[in-house]
Amino acid sequence: MKKIIKILFGFCILFSQRFIFAAPVTEEIETRVVPVVTTSLISAPTYYNFGNLEVATSSNSATALELTNDGTVGVKVEKTIWDDDGWDITKSTDEIDGFNLWSIAKSTELARPNISDFETSKTHNFSKDGVGSAYYNNLTDDTGAQIDLDPDEKANLWLRIDLPAKVTTGSQQRIKVKLKAISNSN
Repeated sequence: MKKIIKILFGFCILFSQRFIFAAPVTEEIETRVVPVVTTSLISAPTYYNFGNLEVATSSNSATALELTNDGTVGVKVEKTIWDDDGWDITKSTDEIDGFNLWSIAKSTELARPNISDFETSKTHNFSKDGVGSAYYNNLTDDTGAQIDLDPDEKANLWLRIDLPAKVTTGSQQRIKVKLKAISNSN
């Protein structure tokens, strides 16, 4: 009988050990990924024609150019005069061939800004430092905040030009503006 009790007792201990539950163990893991994105910005139309304007006057665009972020990442936008043809952005409008160019971007608001809405303090003016890739400054809205467009987001771009008081030629001037989309980084 002692043997049966010992065997039965041993079986009970073995059986009970099989059903002892351990506390759950958790483990944290971290996954990482860097998305491959494209930055792209398109304008429609790709030009604005101010037409015939008297020297020493200012005018602003009657219609907006529509900018669209057609890339896959949010972007901030900068602007520069890429080529000012025969005129010179670095000169004042009192000098021969000196001119000013301004821009305001508004999200989808269609209301035409007044000439007085374009302000130097809000960086609406293009850089007076020179022409080309080294002279970008922020493309800003009417409050002076840099334009930030999410993918597929649109903004209306309005322009203003201040013509020189005197010019060396009466032929049409082509001022090439370049907008640069810079990927937002978090």
